[in-house]
Amino acid sequence: MAETIATCAGSSGGSQPPRDPHRVPSSCESGSETQKTKRKGRGSAKGNNIMLAVAKDGKIKVQFDSARKTWKAVGPKASWWSSAIGIHTRDCCDPFYDKWDDVPACQKAMIRHRMLDWFECDNDKLFDEVLIRDARESYNDWKSDLSVYFKNKGGMQAKRPINVRSDEQWQKCCERFNSTKFKEISSKNLQNREASDDKSGHGRKSYAQYMHEKDDPETGEQYSALENWKDQRLTRSGEWRTKEAHEKYTQMSEEYQTQLGQTGSSSSINEIDIMHRNLRRYRGRQSGVGPTLSKGASRRVEDGATSTFQDHRDVQISELKANQELMQANQELMLRALQQFIPGFQLPSHSSANDVPSTSSA
Repeated sequence: MAETIATCAGSSGGSQPPRDPHRVPSSCESGSETQKTKRKGRGSAKGNNIMLAVAKDGKIKVQFDSARKTWKAVGPKASWWSSAIGIHTRDCCDPFYDKWDDVPACQKAMIRHRMLDWFECDNDKLFDEVLIRDARESYNDWKSDLSVYFKNKGGMQAKRPINVRSDEQWQKCCERFNSTKFKEISSKNLQNREASDDKSGHGRKSYAQYMHEKDDPETGEQYSALENWKDQRLTRSGEWRTKEAHEKYTQMSEEYQTQLGQTGSSSSINEIDIMHRNLRRYRGRQSGVGPTLSKGASRRVEDGATSTFQDHRDVQISELKANQELMQANQELMLRALQQFIPGFQLPSHSSANDVPSTSSA
């Protein structure tokens, strides 16, 4: 404690008398009890537990929600799938693109390559389509978190956060966040969020996982989607989070009871259709249930179409060829310009060792 006491000297002058030299100042007594220790924040996830599990037992078999067609990862290892998606998205992608579609194909292919090192699935096409959807969602969440960090930490003066790999990346992020275009889009998105009266409390766990955990394992009976929607809008004390949510649930329950009186059987009632009619619709989501695959992706899975992911090496080779063609075109333009001033001028020839490798096997 000698170092700590030395920093707490008595009065150095002024109207206050010096402190008793035999008494340790109260601010230095039992530092662990009187001084508040700043809580260390969560670091960036690294997936060490997943890698250990794979090293011990092999690749992780992932289960997707086929019962409700959300195709979200469910089961004991669902959180590992979500964590791995986030880890590899942050490791492989640059966070300064406006849209997921703008992210280079080689970066997306690297995510798939790494996910296949950790997970396996019986349906390769389904694996790829779910991976595309979840990686897009993770990428957008990452950019949103960085935007909040940028605003809260001083704007252009903000230090690089731990989940951004380089200063160059962060500089481009800051330039994007500071652009007029981004500010206009951000303002519109904020207005849309504030206008929404739907306050769900499901946290990081997906609706599909909540319902999967409540399904009856013996009979296979699925948990009510309507009741799950209600569960996520109640506080721990059983109070509704918003009056609007209570009114929506009452409205949907009345429609359910009406259909039950007409059919006499709950098995013939489609709760998803009821929620579609009463809740706000979002593209790529089942109302009240959560994200699902697009119609096009669903058809590709059912038809066994070729994966929308390209092999990582093929992507790299394609990009190398494209770059080589661009360099060659630029050289030809430069050569023609120089030949106007130096007739007969020729650029040095390139060695064939620099040629791009072929995709065909030897």
